Amino acid sequence: MGSSLNISHKRIQKGDVKEFEKLFHAFYAPLCNFAYGYTKDMDEAEEIVQQLFYNYWKNKENIKIKVSIKSYLYQATKNGCLKFIEHNKVKGKYSNHVLSQNTEAEPTQSKIEEGELAEI
Repeated sequence: MGSSLNISHKRIQKGDVKEFEKLFHAFYAPLCNFAYGYTKDMDEAEEIVQQLFYNYWKNKENIKIKVSIKSYLYQATKNGCLKFIEHNKVKGKYSNHVLSQNTEAEPTQSKIEEGELAEI
């Protein structure tokens, strides 16, 4: 796709906004669909792809494309999705830990309250 569209990473590295726009329009929707396959959440998929394009433009001078722009974009999208999934796993573990701590604290609090009521 990248080569058939004749998109040049070198031109983007030099700050060619039109070339970057061409890249964005060619790959945004397919990358969002690809990301959705991992996230199962279109808003998150779009966020990942938007962040990818933002980072690509911001770091364009330092990015080394070894194979093709297309393979770079898909690999970067996959990495963003895996990072998102891992982050959600950590959030889930943390939430479960907090909930279990609250459940353990509740019986203690209830016992204290029962003791205080019994004293009255």
